[in-house]
Amino acid sequence: MRMQRDMARLEAAQGQEFDLAFTESMPKHHSSAITMAKDEIRKGTNAGLKEIANNIVEKQTEERKKLLAMHESRQHDPSPEEPSNYWLSSRSFAFIRSISCCWLRTMP
Repeated sequence: MRMQRDMARLEAAQGQEFDLAFTESMPKHHSSAITMAKDEIRKGTNAGLKEIANNIVEKQTEERKKLLAMHESRQHDPSPEEPSNYWLSSRSFAFIRSISCCWLRTMP
C-alpha cells in the first residue's frame, strides 16, 4: 500500500516536488531490494543470482546513502562529478513502476 501511495505521488508531481518525493521514496524501495538480495545471498543456491544479489547490495546501499543525503540537504541537482544520467528518465521510471507493481502482486 505504501509503495502504491509513493508511486501515485511521483506520478502527480513535477519539478522540485518530484525530486523531493523521489528522494523520499526511493531509499525505502532500495531498503526492500537490499533485504531481498541479502536473503538470496543467505538462502539461495544459484551462483549467478548470488552475484547479482551482491551487486544489488553494494550498489543500492551506496545509492540509498546518496538519496538520503540529497533529501536531507534538499539538493536535487547532480554535482559535476556525477554522471549526467544520474537521474532516471521517465522511461526508466515507468519500468521501475511496472516492476514495483508486479512485485507488489507477489507479496503475501
